Amino acid sequence: MARKERTPAGWLKVGDRVVSTTPGIDWRGVVVEDRGPLAINGSQIVAIRLDYALDAPQFEVRAEDLERVG
Repeated sequence: MARKERTPAGWLKVGDRVVSTTPGIDWRGVVVEDRGPLAINGSQIVAIRLDYALDAPQFEVRAEDLERVG
């Protein structure tokens, strides 16, 4: 029987609006890709786009450095 992968509670999902929690860095963006538990100790990595525009800057960051906003 195949094992079903479960997403840990609190993980960010594609489409979530987020802000940076890192002091001195102030930006808002949207999660465009969930890269999974790739960081040290299995921390979630997500790809963030700073805008909804297709040509907006996009980068990867640890989910623990982000805060979900409504």
